[in-house]
Amino acid sequence: MTTPFDIVHISIGGPVQNIIADGTQYRFEWHPCCGPIVVTLADDPKVRQPGARNPFWDAVTLWDKQGREFNDDGTCKWSKPPPDTSPLYHLGGKHYTRSKDIAEKFGGKLVEPGPSI
Repeated sequence: MTTPFDIVHISIGGPVQNIIADGTQYRFEWHPCCGPIVVTLADDPKVRQPGARNPFWDAVTLWDKQGREFNDDGTCKWSKPPPDTSPLYHLGGKHYTRSKDIAEKFGGKLVEPGPSI
């Protein structure tokens, strides 16, 4: 007799990719359900994955959003977007906006002038 618990699902990631974030090279595979998983030189998932603040996550997220392209050396090609220089308005408490219309509507106060001011 078969029960639902007798079924085994084996799923593999994609090919191993290399990405450089803040001078450190990471090997990872992109699993279709789980997303990026950092792997060892033997292509096994690392027991300790990078922490939430590790630069790997920004790099791999930007690489994905920028079309998953590669450099000539085979590493993942990605770039940091330029910083937002538009004015910043404080709406109250922990609430901020960069929209002048919203700031005017809710009485926001200019905190950080942008290049247009």
